[in-house]
Amino acid sequence: LSTIAVGSDIRPRLRVRVNGLTRTLIASSGHIAPGRWAHVAGTFDGSELALYLNGIEVGRLAAPGTLSGDPSVEV
Repeated sequence: LSTIAVGSDIRPRLRVRVNGLTRTLIASSGHIAPGRWAHVAGTFDGSELALYLNGIEVGRLAAPGTLSGDPSVEV
């Protein structure tokens, strides 16, 4: 999870590796105001990525497959 500037808005962004490819979902709406708390959550169900800002869905992207891990990173 990170943020990205879209015009004058600061929007959440979710990046996930699925089937070895990085998939990026940028919120289609919403704004994270500087200096204010926001709750951002991302989900993946094996077929889609979804992004939420303060409990409201702000983006969805088809991404069928399995999460790709990096064997050099321990969890």
